[in-house]
Amino acid sequence: MAFTAAVTRRVLYEDNEAGFLYPIGNTLAKAVLPAGQDLPSDCKVLLLGCGDVRNALKTAAALHAAGCTAAEVHLNDISDVILARNVILLQAASSIDCSQPDDVAFLWSIWFNACLEQEQRQRLDALLQQAVQGQLHPSIALADTCCNSSDSNHEEQLQQRLTRIWKAWFGCKKTPQAVEKERKAFMMSAINRRQAAEGGADDHRRWSEAAHLASEKQLLDKRVQDAQEMPDNIQDILAAELK
Repeated sequence: MAFTAAVTRRVLYEDNEAGFLYPIGNTLAKAVLPAGQDLPSDCKVLLLGCGDVRNALKTAAALHAAGCTAAEVHLNDISDVILARNVILLQAASSIDCSQPDDVAFLWSIWFNACLEQEQRQRLDALLQQAVQGQLHPSIALADTCCNSSDSNHEEQLQQRLTRIWKAWFGCKKTPQAVEKERKAFMMSAINRRQAAEGGADDHRRWSEAAHLASEKQLLDKRVQDAQEMPDNIQDILAAELK
């Protein structure tokens, strides 16, 4: 089956200051199929905020199993980094032999591992070089669908943005130790920010509890005062009940 993945991007809602990036999905892969029992021979599927390619590959496999002979799966995400990574993953998936353990291990490593073996790094560099030179697999197409741009060269602009990312990855020669140190520093920074936020919430909660206790104390003092003003026989009855 011919599987055409058109990588698309909308920039209308992008906020680069948010800093959110999910290179590896945190949910199980799900096939997205058109509604109805009878699928057309050629299907088009749009994955908004696609994240990594797990859902796209799952969808392609499900369409093939259902008898679909051709499909277009459009991958749309707010992050250029996500799209650049997806292109490389699709390029790798399109070039490996699934019957060869080394090929499967290579795809797994570039998808999930932080550190690569030397041979895997060389294969990744070859894929990055192909992407930089525009030598993508025929099943992969770039299409920028930004609707608020006056420039007609959307695909060229997207290619340029992704190329900058691929070149940065190609030139990255960090050691496993450096990657581990960087990851730990990033995680500690995130933990410290969360603890600071939770600390502020704890302070607010403590202030609220203190105000509530003060209010309860005032109410209790008022009730004690009211009780003291009761006739002696009523006070005796209340005291007996309390005992």
